[in-house]
This record gives sequence, structure tokens and C-alpha cells, in this order.
Amino acid sequence: MSDPSELIARLLKRQLFVAWSTPRVPAAELRPSLAAHLEYWIAQEKAGVLFAAGPFTHGPRAVEGEGMMIVRARDREHAKEIFDRDPFHETGLRSYELYDWLLNEGRIGIQLDFSDQSCELL
Repeated sequence: MSDPSELIARLLKRQLFVAWSTPRVPAAELRPSLAAHLEYWIAQEKAGVLFAAGPFTHGPRAVEGEGMMIVRARDREHAKEIFDRDPFHETGLRSYELYDWLLNEGRIGIQLDFSDQSCELL
């Protein structure tokens, strides 16, 4: 059996911040701001701030329900500034709870084919 302290020492220990976002209005009231919301998070992705984001997919109205965004930020206050600027949060259409999250384990796989310049997330 491995020594737990040796296993813990090898973990990534990358501090990230998670927003659990909840709608405060019916879906029809979210739709006019959806493009601005998506454009904001795509810009955060391109800037290297956004780690991952998306809606929970339980039930038939998943997109109208809760969602989660995970960001890289200097600290909790910086993360709050990032989440506050989401057009959905800025206008009060959605609210969020902020969590500090320590990324320890996981795997990501990327397949890159040079010959046809294609890639696939595995």
C-alpha cells in the first residue's frame, strides 16, 4: 500500500475557481442576452482564463437550468470580477455561487494529425 503523503505530494494542486450559475428568470428572458454571454466566455477561453464551462444536462430543459464555469484567476477576488462581468450575471438574469477548487487529478487527451491539420479531444 502506498504512503498517502507521497501520493499527495505528487498531485497537481492547481488552484482554480468555479461558479455554479443559476437562472433567476425564465429561459425566454435569457435568450436576448445569450449571444453576449457566449461571446464573453469564448473571449475568456481565447485569453486563457476559461478552463471549462457549460450547462448541466439533466432533464429536458437542461440549457435553461444550472451551469458551471471554471476559471484560472490570481485569487478569489479576481475570479469574482471575471464571473461578475458575464452578461447574464451583470444584468441579474442569473446568479452564481463561487467556489475555490483545487485541481489534483485527471487527464486530458488530444490527438493532432499533422498531415491534414486535424485535431480531436479524446
